[in-house]
Amino acid sequence: MRVREVWVHAVDLRAGVSFDSLPHGLHEQLITGITRTWQLRGQEPALCVVPSDTSRAWTVDTGGGRPIDISGPLAELTAVVTGRLTRAGDPSLRRWL
Repeated sequence: MRVREVWVHAVDLRAGVSFDSLPHGLHEQLITGITRTWQLRGQEPALCVVPSDTSRAWTVDTGGGRPIDISGPLAELTAVVTGRLTRAGDPSLRRWL
């Protein structure tokens, strides 16, 4: 948990670190943890996080219908689900912490 926190805050500090700098496995850990938290809370909206550069996908099923797909490069999706990037056309995501 601390490793994830240090990397995300390093991005927040704009100290030459971006989400593109994070190791691949860290992206997967972050997205897994965030989507798991949303799933446990039953937090809307239902989502399917689909990276374009890896075969893994994450689903948040809230029982409220078909999940909304959000897609893009893994690093970009990590920025989106952590709340560090807002993209046009994506649903409004709630805090994960």
